[in-house]
Amino acid sequence: FREALESILDAASPNASALLTAADIFQQRIRSAECTARWVEAAFWSSDRVVCDLGDLGSAAAGCPFVVLGDAACGKPFYTGTTLNGHLKDVAAMVDETDWIHDGASMACSRFLPHERRYQAEIHR
Repeated sequence: FREALESILDAASPNASALLTAADIFQQRIRSAECTARWVEAAFWSSDRVVCDLGDLGSAAAGCPFVVLGDAACGKPFYTGTTLNGHLKDVAAMVDETDWIHDGASMACSRFLPHERRYQAEIHR
């Protein structure tokens, strides 16, 4: 870590030595105690769609959307799964592309069509 920092740090800068000392301390604290290798069986999946009408299940919740994000929609088992950043990226995209204005209309599945279209484009790439 220190070597990488030294390659980009100007040694003449006023805080260079303090930053390098902090990097040394950080490296000592995160040093692994042991390292092992093992085989992991993993299944990868993708949902046919990410926006579903709960009424399709025969319930009384017709018109109520069920929206799937992140690894639940297209991913890997937790052990080999994506990071929280991947989930937050999906959430941020859905928030940006969905019309959240309260206009008296119900929050139907149609409001999430941009999210569904983006997901379909991703899995068909």
